[in-house]
Amino acid sequence: MDIGWIKTLNHITVVYNGTPAVIKKETPRYKKVMELIHNNSKTKLAEYLFPQGAIEKMEDFMVTEDRQIVMKETKEVLSPNLADKVMNAVDTDNTPPWVCF
Repeated sequence: MDIGWIKTLNHITVVYNGTPAVIKKETPRYKKVMELIHNNSKTKLAEYLFPQGAIEKMEDFMVTEDRQIVMKETKEVLSPNLADKVMNAVDTDNTPPWVCF
């Protein structure tokens, strides 16, 4: 497993096996990712870098190969605003407020 990372004031960019992931500093995942990098916990790191698995576990969504979030039933691609809300729900470990959609 090849890992490289760059930390800026607002985020960290981690390249894991050639795939980049950007984690904003204000998200709960940021602290955990930094901890895993410093502890060299490469296997656990992948779970926090790529939350597609958590999104896939939600009944209503799936993630495409090009990392777009899609409604399973209608195959409709979520707008960036709605995709951000789903990602925020994953980042905060909250059940998404579907009523807002």
